[in-house]
Amino acid sequence: MKKITLSIISILLVLLLCAPQFYATSVDRTERISMNWTTSMNSPPYPASNPIPANNAVDIELNVTISWIGGDPDGDPVSYNVFFGTSPNPPNVEVVYRSNTYNPGPLQYDTRYYWKIDTYADNGGATTGPVWSFTTKDDTPPYTPNTPFPMNNALDIERNITLSWIGGDPDGDQVTYDIYFGTNTNPPIIIMDQNDTEYNPTILEYNTNYYWKIDATDDYGYTTAGPVWSFTTKDDTPPNIPSDPIPDDNSMDIPIDITLIWSGGDPDNDTVTYDLYFGTDPTPDLEVEDLNVTSYDPGRLDFVTTYYWKIEATDDYGYTSTGPVWSFTTRENAAPYIPNNPIPENGSTNVYIDAVLSWQGGDPDNDTITYDVYFGIAENPPKVISNISTTSYEPSNMNTTTKYYWKIVAWDDHGHTVSSPLWNFKTSIYTNSPPEKPSRPTGPTSGRPGISYTYSSSTTDSNGEPIFYKFDWDDGTESGWLGPYNSGQGITTSHIWDSTGNYAVKVKAKDIYGGESFWSDPLTISMPKNKAFDLFHYILERYPFLEIYLKFSIPQCFSL
Repeated sequence: MKKITLSIISILLVLLLCAPQFYATSVDRTERISMNWTTSMNSPPYPASNPIPANNAVDIELNVTISWIGGDPDGDPVSYNVFFGTSPNPPNVEVVYRSNTYNPGPLQYDTRYYWKIDTYADNGGATTGPVWSFTTKDDTPPYTPNTPFPMNNALDIERNITLSWIGGDPDGDQVTYDIYFGTNTNPPIIIMDQNDTEYNPTILEYNTNYYWKIDATDDYGYTTAGPVWSFTTKDDTPPNIPSDPIPDDNSMDIPIDITLIWSGGDPDNDTVTYDLYFGTDPTPDLEVEDLNVTSYDPGRLDFVTTYYWKIEATDDYGYTSTGPVWSFTTRENAAPYIPNNPIPENGSTNVYIDAVLSWQGGDPDNDTITYDVYFGIAENPPKVISNISTTSYEPSNMNTTTKYYWKIVAWDDHGHTVSSPLWNFKTSIYTNSPPEKPSRPTGPTSGRPGISYTYSSSTTDSNGEPIFYKFDWDDGTESGWLGPYNSGQGITTSHIWDSTGNYAVKVKAKDIYGGESFWSDPLTISMPKNKAFDLFHYILERYPFLEIYLKFSIPQCFSL
């Protein structure tokens, strides 16, 4: 009875909103409305049934997914309101829910839960379901920590060992671990509430007995204590003898900016530092002490010079290993790389007169490089600028439809020089122009926050170049550049406003050369805070058959 009253009130509100149009209709139309109303009525949906878990079920898993059977005798689409909780009168947790399964998320142990399902047909009919219940299972303690690594009573264990074990929980509960570790047979606790099943106690002492155990606790407070395990670490050995030099021993033609590299390390994984001896004497002097890496940059070396070097490795227990003396000879200085990869490409046409020339250069010895630029309309172009350090040049006052020649000469700081080939390009008759101002966006001019609305615009580029678009939504956000699109090809994109208000949406375009258009004329969009408007649409969403009836009988309502 309560639902029928609410439906009648909803219908009266719709008719009040449309009162002028409603009273303007004729008696004949009233009769047709009565007839349409009568023919649109049908049966209410089935009540939800066949609950899983079954009503009053016990020992249910905590991650259970509940389900039921619903439907409608007239085949109408249905949705559900889901009620779930620990109260016999459970709260509503989902509305307009289309699935007949629901996962309430992780539940509590040994707890009784109540739930019911109300069914709603899209034609407006509704059926309230019964209240069902089930009880979750009890908790059990975690597994006893087991399978230690290293094995209990193991010998010759590395000092940087990472301890590990197998734990877990039969109920799948979250488990944390307290770690006991030390040289006493009853080791002290050193870590509490750790999530991982491994622990690195940092570098241990040589030839020492260590004891450890693990206590496991689940997130319901149940604890299982593990046994005490033990292991013994290995004895110390000296570092590895430094080896594998780079550059190779007695190698030739080595670059002057070489980084010296070697292999070192320690069989016990002790921390190792290195003293490096380096120079032009076969018995090199100490260059640097206590390096903690296996590489060293001696700085820029001399060309065509023989260098000698050796490495002495020391671990943090004072054991030392000395490598042999190695040597290498540096190469002669090399000329810079030939300038290459010109932009515009050699032989290009239709190049804009504001183009910037660029190229790639560099030097195999990492010498400092400068460039001379030759540029002009003659096949033997004159030098227009000298000793620039950048790899680009911007000509001034280029003419349209003109062929230009250019080349680059590179110099290093040792006086070596190389020249690029002679390149050419021809300028275009056109200059780059930005796209035309885009059309004012088209799309809905009113709506509600939280709903996505779609808008379109288009423009052309006078040079026929691809176009990017950017929308300003007037709420502090922009779409960013979208595209590229072909000239004349429109764009369609969507946006959601979060708040009520009026918004002026506009769009601009740019071409692939960065030329930007003016902003379009704005499209004003209203997101009004209108309770009558919202109530009208709520009623139509709640009773879809009314929308069909009103569109046919009183189309003026939809001007609201």
